[in-house]
Amino acid sequence: MNKQRFFITLVSSIIIFSAVTFTALNDFSLFIEMVIIFLSVVIGQAIAIPLFRRFSEQRVSNKIVFVTFLSLLVVFWSFASILFD
Repeated sequence: MNKQRFFITLVSSIIIFSAVTFTALNDFSLFIEMVIIFLSVVIGQAIAIPLFRRFSEQRVSNKIVFVTFLSLLVVFWSFASILFD
C-alpha cells in the first residue's frame, strides 16, 4: 500500500469516528446526523489528499498497515465503550 493512501485512510477513519461520536452524544435529527457525517467525509478527504500528496511514491508494508488499523480499532473500541457505558 502506498503511504499516501495509508495516511488518507487513517485520517478519514479518525474524522469519521469523531463525527459519529459527536452525533451520537447530541440529540440531532437523523437527517442532520447524516449531513454531519457526510460533510466530515468530504472535508476529511479534501484535507487529507493535498496534505499527504508528498507520500504518493513511498510504500508501507502490509504488516504496518494491519497493526496500525488493528490498534486504531482497539483505541476506538475502548474510547466508545468508555464514552457510551
